[in-house]
Amino acid sequence: DLSGLDGLTEIYLLDLQTEQEINFAYQFGTDVTPGVAFTAASTIKIPIMVSTFKRFEEPTPDYISNLLELMIEQSENDPADSLMEQAMGGNLGPLELTRDLQELGLENTFLSGYFYIGAPLLVRVSTPANERTDISTNPDIYNQTTPAEMGTLMNDIYQCAETGGGTFAAVWPGQVTQTECQKMIDYLVLNDIPMLLRAGLP
Repeated sequence: DLSGLDGLTEIYLLDLQTEQEINFAYQFGTDVTPGVAFTAASTIKIPIMVSTFKRFEEPTPDYISNLLELMIEQSENDPADSLMEQAMGGNLGPLELTRDLQELGLENTFLSGYFYIGAPLLVRVSTPANERTDISTNPDIYNQTTPAEMGTLMNDIYQCAETGGGTFAAVWPGQVTQTECQKMIDYLVLNDIPMLLRAGLP
């Protein structure tokens, strides 16, 4: 409001200790129903990491660990494509990733093509979020999520790392371990490049 920004903001906050959550959307003085489809951009690499750990037994092969580190720490696209090709079924890797997300109950989060320039659109995905008629951010047809779903996935990683339980254990028993979830958090902590975001915060 102070800056006169007329863009759309959606915020999802979850207290990991109390499970209290806040989810709201706002556009220049007007409340908007949350659950808006946004371009996921590089945040889709977090589900790629989860799906990769699902498919490799411990200990994770060194070459996979190296790709994960490059994908998460440096937010590089080529390692993301390599992980999907090697872990999720060649040319259809993004669709396998999307199936994993659907199994976890994340109906608005998907990837429908690889990152490399000129990658074909494998399928056009319709979701409750991107079919809304009241508001649109014109999200990338390849790559979408909502703030609440990405926050939910982050909570799934946290609960798995803390207790070994949670959604992963319920949906994929024995396939994603507590140790692997702790490694996911270790990778995420290494990503320290959002200087512009930090510069705008008090």
